[in-house]
Amino acid sequence: MDSSRDVPFAGIVLAAPPGRPIQAVLLSQLALQSAQVPGGAGWMPKVEEAAARYAAGEPMNPDPGLPDNVKMVLASFEATMNLPFARELWVESTCDSLGKVKIPTLVLIGGRDVQIDARADGDPLQETAAGMTNVTFAFPPNANHVFKEDTRNPAEVAATPGNGYNAPGTHLDPESLETILAWLRETAV
Repeated sequence: MDSSRDVPFAGIVLAAPPGRPIQAVLLSQLALQSAQVPGGAGWMPKVEEAAARYAAGEPMNPDPGLPDNVKMVLASFEATMNLPFARELWVESTCDSLGKVKIPTLVLIGGRDVQIDARADGDPLQETAAGMTNVTFAFPPNANHVFKEDTRNPAEVAATPGNGYNAPGTHLDPESLETILAWLRETAV
């Protein structure tokens, strides 16, 4: 086998890509979560201050009064092994690169995704790809962030620790699977 030969990509499946910078995604997720907890809305100004410091290249230095789970999420962006990549993602979205892609691309965002939103992220991605015949979009309505079928309402999802992605009985969303397989059949031609 000749390992020196480059094999070009035939296509890309972008599964739950953010159409906004990660900073905006994180702030919207934390706002949604804080709204579910009594007094949680009071966290957001402190979270936004930490995010602004981080965007300015400084340490987040989250307020000690924030709940431990929120401080842990913020601290994950400053972990030594994550720091260079996290700082880059903080201000970048998939829109920044999507317009340069020339090979077939499937953008897949689940309708039950609470991390990446079909409108807030999908709309900017669709605007970026306007006129690009190589880019296909799909929004399977019952797929969550990891493309498992989820028929719970948003309040039930928010009340589930870890969103229940690996709970017993979870399974791949059938519509997501068929969408990917159909796209691969069309693309492999």
